[in-house]
Amino acid sequence: MSGASAGTSQRKRRSRILVMILAVVGFSYGTVSGYFYLASEQLAERAGVELKRGQLASARSRLDWVLWFHPRNAAANLVMGKIEFASGATEEAIACFRVIPQSSSIHRTASIELANALTMNGQITAAEVELKQHLQRYEPTESVWDLYFRLLYLQTRTRDVISLFEQKLSQPPQSLSDARFLLKAEFVPQDPSETLATLEEILRRHPEEINAQAALAVVLLRGGEFTRANQLLRSVLDRQPDHHRARIALAQWLADQQKFSVAEDVLWQTTDDPDRSGGITQDDRYWGLSSRLAEQKGEIERALRCIDRALQIRDNNKQYLAQRAQILRQLLKPDEATISAQQSIEVGQIEQELFLLARQFENRPIGLADCQAVAGLYRKLRRPMRAELWEHLAAQMEQTQATTPEREGFGIQ
Repeated sequence: MSGASAGTSQRKRRSRILVMILAVVGFSYGTVSGYFYLASEQLAERAGVELKRGQLASARSRLDWVLWFHPRNAAANLVMGKIEFASGATEEAIACFRVIPQSSSIHRTASIELANALTMNGQITAAEVELKQHLQRYEPTESVWDLYFRLLYLQTRTRDVISLFEQKLSQPPQSLSDARFLLKAEFVPQDPSETLATLEEILRRHPEEINAQAALAVVLLRGGEFTRANQLLRSVLDRQPDHHRARIALAQWLADQQKFSVAEDVLWQTTDDPDRSGGITQDDRYWGLSSRLAEQKGEIERALRCIDRALQIRDNNKQYLAQRAQILRQLLKPDEATISAQQSIEVGQIEQELFLLARQFENRPIGLADCQAVAGLYRKLRRPMRAELWEHLAAQMEQTQATTPEREGFGIQ
């Protein structure tokens, strides 16, 4: 055998040996890695049990070891996030929950925990984004609905609260408790002062929290603190020109101060595409205020077109009907004006009845006759979906009463 052939054979043997060594090392690494992964999952599970028992220190020590080897372990980060949250370390909890990918089987739980931690930390804009994404991805639980309702109430966003209740009640089960809260949200005005201290605290910790700025401005406007409210709203619009709630709130306040030209500038300085879904021109308040401003300029025909557009979006609104009657009088259409004025009065009377019932339901059970009465009032307001909801609840209650005749006067708290 020549020297060249021998050299070639030796190189081949060395290559085979090297491949075998690498294979053994790879197998060993994979085995060790797999062992540590399984051990990590078991330790994370044990830490979760300890967390439920209130043994935070013991649970944390287990997870510290797991996260040292696997910093992105989903189960460990979920439990550690809960520990941090329970310990008051909200920022650390948020960081843990954010590690968990959407592909993880526990992402649904992590998403709820993240939204709650963001809310408690005052990051209400990020919390709302997380909740919206959660509703798109998963079937919502009662805790998700409750968290979202509280987040919107904090910002005095009554219309959004009502829309969310409608979304929840559009699918079974439809509870009497939810229907009662929807009735209250619609007809019992929220006291904005209840959220003042919380909003102030949020802005102390997060001065750039834009939705908190807008919400606080609305609260301050209602409390007569116009200077600071004006500053907050303009700050919001400087940073986010398409913040519709802030733009409409500022323009309405300016119009109330008889500063009509400034209000007009604020309202119409928008980059919105008029046909964009969710744009400012999809809000009835935009058209109601546009009608008011046009009327002040003597553009009465335009004022009528605007108020009719507002009524297309928000049918049977007593304020818009009264406003329309006033415009029609200026257009020398007394018969139509009388009809609109009468409709406004009738709507106001029905809404007053619903307000009184909503107040009563805070302190007493709701009976069958109550459900039927609310349904009838909604029928008069031409709101068939609301009426059908209360008729459905009345039918459920009637069926329950039929199976328990001894409980006459039965009602649900």
